Amino acid sequence: MKIFAFSDLHAHNFPEFSCINGDGLNSRFASQIEALQLFRKDCHEGQADLITFSGDVFHLKNFVDSQVLRSVMQEFKLLSEIAPVVVCPGNHDMRGWQSDPTLINAFEDFLPSIIIPKDEGYKIKGWTIRIFPFVRQVDGLVQRLQDMPRQEKTIGLFHQDIVGMNYNGFTVIKGIPAELISRKFTYGLFGHYHGMTKVAENVYVVGSPLELNFGEIGQKKGWVIIDSDQGKIWERENVLSPRFHDVILEEGESFNKGFNATQLDRDYFRIKVKGDKVPEDVGSAKWRRISIETKNIKPERGDLKLSDPSDALIRKYVKAKGVEDKEMAEKLIELGKRYL
Repeated sequence: MKIFAFSDLHAHNFPEFSCINGDGLNSRFASQIEALQLFRKDCHEGQADLITFSGDVFHLKNFVDSQVLRSVMQEFKLLSEIAPVVVCPGNHDMRGWQSDPTLINAFEDFLPSIIIPKDEGYKIKGWTIRIFPFVRQVDGLVQRLQDMPRQEKTIGLFHQDIVGMNYNGFTVIKGIPAELISRKFTYGLFGHYHGMTKVAENVYVVGSPLELNFGEIGQKKGWVIIDSDQGKIWERENVLSPRFHDVILEEGESFNKGFNATQLDRDYFRIKVKGDKVPEDVGSAKWRRISIETKNIKPERGDLKLSDPSDALIRKYVKAKGVEDKEMAEKLIELGKRYL
């Protein structure tokens, strides 16, 4: 049996770096739909027997734009025509702080082929698919898993942190041990963390199918494929969807960093310019956010105190900013006396 696993779509009309495309869709959301279509093409060509999703269909917890909902449901419907789709709810699929009901209950209401199994799991070709939706009190879930016997020919779908995973420098200490899942299940497939990661021979963090923000720069994106007959599990990396880039330019340095025409038109750039002049070739990046770190700004501001009189605050501000125009400095001080 071939299982194609994806996770953490976070479908949303993200505002930054977006426009309305020719189909009337937010262009960032359209990229998410295109990633789903790439996944669907792979499922079709790879003759998937089962499709799994490990949580966070939508980004907003309490509201889903009707166009986003319709488009995502259409894509899941097309996926379900290839193979059964089993969904494990994530924290973004839940309303507020509740665990139930979830926003993806609409899938069960309108798409009977989308499966959110109960405790007994979903049975297919001699295998069982069990889901473990996101919970906030993970200790209880860990105890429940420890008390379970080994689940033969069973795939566990989770939306939870794994002990030892690293989030931007913070290491998870409250989560599910990967070793526990490796012992209890034939395969474990996790959502929640967005970087595709192999944590044990039979346990994967599936990750999101494409980058969603600057915090995900460098993470591997795509989906995971399991061939249960051969006992193999492997990654399929998505290299076609937009990426995020951090670019720092020293004073006088050109923007030309070796980006090709496709990247300049498709990807998103956060550009920090050290100096007063923005290089002209920065405009070659279609989607860009530019910040300027000028040489006149001085970081030493520790002498400012809220207890200072307003004119003293302004004087210190003028000094810190290096304002050389005496007349302008006096105007600032006068405004400080009058309004602050």
